Amino acid sequence: MYQSGYLTITGYDEIRECYILGFPNEEVRRGFIKDLAPEYLRTKVDGPFDAGMFVDELFDGNVEGFMRRLQTLYANLDFAIAGDKEMYFHNTLNVIFMMVGLYCDVERHTSNGSMDVTIKTNDFIYIMELKYDKSPEEALKQIEDKNYAAPFAMDKRKIIKLGIEFDSETRGIKDWQVKYDS
Repeated sequence: MYQSGYLTITGYDEIRECYILGFPNEEVRRGFIKDLAPEYLRTKVDGPFDAGMFVDELFDGNVEGFMRRLQTLYANLDFAIAGDKEMYFHNTLNVIFMMVGLYCDVERHTSNGSMDVTIKTNDFIYIMELKYDKSPEEALKQIEDKNYAAPFAMDKRKIIKLGIEFDSETRGIKDWQVKYDS
C-alpha cells in the first residue's frame, strides 16, 4: 500500500520503533476505510477490546478511557479462573500490556522500594501501584511516600501516577485514582 502511493509515512515512533502511516488525501482515506480495511482486517475495527484503543489511550494520556476499557476487560473475565491474590492481577495486567505491544517495567526497583508497573510513552511516564482490597488513595500514597517519581525527575515527559484497586468480590477493578505531575 505504501509503495503504490495509497499510504504515506507521516512520522516515526521511537518508543514503539515503528513508522506512522497516513493517507495522502481524504478520497484515499475514505476509500481505504470503506472498502479495503474490512477486507484486509476481517475483524471489528472498533471493538471494546481493540488492542489499538488501549495503546492510543495510553499514548494520548487518556487515563479515564484506558481505565474504563481495562475495567470492562476484567469484568469480562471468567470468575472461576481468576486468582485471589494481588499477584494474579499484576500478571494479567502485564500480559495485557505485552499483548498490545507495550513494554512495561514490572516491579521496578528503586532506592526506596519497587514500583508495580511503569510504562513510558513519547509524552508520558505512567507509574502504577496496584492494590488488592485496598483503596486507590493508599496506592497513590505509597507512590508519594516512596517517591517513585524520583528516577524520572530530569525526564521531560509528564508523570502520571495511577493507583488501582482490585476487588476480591468481583475479581476486577473496583476503583482508580490519578495524579498528574508536571
